[in-house]
Amino acid sequence: MKEDEAATLESTAIAVNGIVVITNKANTIESLTLDQVRQIFTGEVTEWEEVQ
Repeated sequence: MKEDEAATLESTAIAVNGIVVITNKANTIESLTLDQVRQIFTGEVTEWEEVQ
């Protein structure tokens, strides 16, 4: 990721280890809850339609 790209991002601390959620610009999701991120990373949720 380029420095100017990183400057346009919003970050929220959710863990001791670094976790970054990056999506395609065409993705219409504007925000995710911590629980939704957990569900995505554990495979409980596998389709974007499930978090909209």
